Amino acid sequence: MECTFTIKAENEDITAAIRQRLISLELVDENGITSDSLRLTLRDSDNLNLPRKGVKLSVSIGYNGKLIPKGVFTVDKVGVSAPPPVMVITARGANLSRELRQPKNRSWHELTLGELLERLAAEHNMSAKLPDELKGVYIPHVDQTDESDAHFLTRLAAENNAVFKPNGKYLMLVKIGQNQSSSGRELPLIVVRNSDITTWRGELPDRDRFASVIATYTDKAKGQEIAVTAGEGKPIWRIRRAFTSRDEAKTAAESQLRRLNRRHASLSLDMPGLPEVGAESPVLITGLRNGFNGKWSVTKARHTINSQGMKTSLDCEIKEH
Repeated sequence: MECTFTIKAENEDITAAIRQRLISLELVDENGITSDSLRLTLRDSDNLNLPRKGVKLSVSIGYNGKLIPKGVFTVDKVGVSAPPPVMVITARGANLSRELRQPKNRSWHELTLGELLERLAAEHNMSAKLPDELKGVYIPHVDQTDESDAHFLTRLAAENNAVFKPNGKYLMLVKIGQNQSSSGRELPLIVVRNSDITTWRGELPDRDRFASVIATYTDKAKGQEIAVTAGEGKPIWRIRRAFTSRDEAKTAAESQLRRLNRRHASLSLDMPGLPEVGAESPVLITGLRNGFNGKWSVTKARHTINSQGMKTSLDCEIKEH
């Protein structure tokens, strides 16, 4: 199979110009606050015009003319060097604006997570995207103390077993391990066999690391903090901050326990190009040693195209085997 790609700068197709100068094209799709990225390394022997910062590049990759859109990237850095003459163009899926990174002090009262995300998105001239099951999560009160909007949303997402991700014109929340897009669309399961893999490495979780998580909430009527536990037994992880309701504390404890279990199971794979896979894609691994077969969720996908073809590298996590 012959790998191929297309690149448009704004609405102009520049694929031919890029292809004849291409040394490598690297796409990185990662969950969480880290923006997706594009890196083009080009031969600069004919003094290419330097692309303007802020230009938007639309990229698709695939095989035999069957292309898969991988997103829109904004040019944020251009570097040149010699000898040999080389130009490196770096672009991001969504730059965290200065406003998103600016610490703020304010409180939010009696609204849903969907409403909060919509308000924040409007402040930054963006739109909100999140699954239906997160839209109705009720927030009686939450403080944003010396905290940027990006960090604030990252924290709220983690408390609801999700990740915050800026993407193009959107502020997005995506459920962890549910293998769904922000719109709730089910992502297709991708089967990866041992024969498809070039190299792999993995770590299994320490089952005894944390058996339970304790969170607390403030009972205003009683004037005291009450503990809520997710899981059972020791060792115990304690969440330091107090929540405003039992439901909020229980959700946070359950999410943290899932996160602790996932954190210590990892699998990294290198293989020939698999352009359809991206962050949050579910992959079913077969034919490896015991403990690593089964369903994993992709946290980071890297696609590289060069003179040798296309290669894909995946970082994955799992809840349980």
